Amino acid sequence: MNDTPSTPRRRLVLSALLAAPLGACTWPEWLSFAQSRPIASRPERLIRMVNREGVDKMFAPDALAVMGLNNGTRDVPVKQLAMDDTKGRHVVSVTNIRGRAEVIFHRRDGDLLIFHLTNSALLRTASATYPRYGKPSRMNDAAGDADYQNQLAFWMERIPGR
Repeated sequence: MNDTPSTPRRRLVLSALLAAPLGACTWPEWLSFAQSRPIASRPERLIRMVNREGVDKMFAPDALAVMGLNNGTRDVPVKQLAMDDTKGRHVVSVTNIRGRAEVIFHRRDGDLLIFHLTNSALLRTASATYPRYGKPSRMNDAAGDADYQNQLAFWMERIPGR
């Protein structure tokens, strides 16, 4: 009796039976070549960079209260990262006092401190100015948006993985 015609058929059926349970399984992450991890967005990478490289600081609540970020009369805990360039010192801070990450950009312009409060998607919610010998005040939207775009561009150039 000749088993030649049925041998390839048996192999095909046997391989199909062995591979069938594998279709219901998922591969471990390190073996999943077709699936790639989602790339973190730029805001997520900035927040991670600040949390990784920044230092723990306490923020005076005055300017933040003007922008609507209120912690009572207590200082606000932040993770802060600062860098210098030819235009001066740029600082970015991340706080979680309201249960979600909020980002604060600020810089000094002579005797004036300029603050911008953003959500975790880096959408500006408020801006404030704080003169050295005065009280903080809300910044108008046109001037606030122009300065915010400059500060945001500074930090976007420094995010790793871009």
